[in-house]
Amino acid sequence: MNATSPEAVAGQAPAPGRVVLLTTSHRVAPGLLSWPAWQALRTADRVLCADGAHPQLPYLREAGIRVDESAPTAEELVDACAGGHTVVVVATGEGEPALTDGLARLAGS
Repeated sequence: MNATSPEAVAGQAPAPGRVVLLTTSHRVAPGLLSWPAWQALRTADRVLCADGAHPQLPYLREAGIRVDESAPTAEELVDACAGGHTVVVVATGEGEPALTDGLARLAGS
């Protein structure tokens, strides 16, 4: 957890969390991300990537960002964001269709 993470206050509803799905393209050199992308990565409580060989990972680690190799389900991801936490998912080349479909189902329920 980082210093900017809100914590739930006793007697109040927990703060909503945030899921950030970071997609990249093979047409852009690894390590070249927008400033908002770098901000999201730096302030996230967790950064996840299902592909341990993702071309962005060496650059993220060089920048001091810890990336956990994990492929959570939509439910697991929403649970990880409980209490106002932010989780960034560095999408694989396929774009995480199972995860995005699951998140869409949860949002519609």
